[in-house]
Amino acid sequence: MADISNTDANVRPLNGAIIRRGEAGGSGYVGDLVYLDGTNGWKQADGNASQAAAMGRGIVVAQGSDGSTSFADGDEIDIVVLGPVEGFSGMTPGATVYGSATAGAVADAAVAETGDDWDWIVGWAESATVLFVHPQTTVPSAT
Repeated sequence: MADISNTDANVRPLNGAIIRRGEAGGSGYVGDLVYLDGTNGWKQADGNASQAAAMGRGIVVAQGSDGSTSFADGDEIDIVVLGPVEGFSGMTPGATVYGSATAGAVADAAVAETGDDWDWIVGWAESATVLFVHPQTTVPSAT
């Protein structure tokens, strides 16, 4: 498994993307995969944390107040929850994209099958640079 890189300043939604605005529940960067913590806002998804934390629901495409490429706890952030996001690199078109064991990252393969790691499909590579966000809807099992 290898994490897929992105350039924070180049991450942006494309036509047809569904964007939700929410409050960050921690710090991170534009391009991060995030999940919704029911009491603390949007946080970086992490495939080797809890089951809930592994369930990435979208990609951060903007910090709402000043257009920064980073955000802090309490900031407003824009999240693509379905649709195309540009700004990634080196993806194989048509390949499935997964949440990573690195907080906030996406990967080209499921997390390693050790301990309490959680496999979670985030979407698929529409091209080498465009991730089509389409998170799985079934609850993952530990690998």
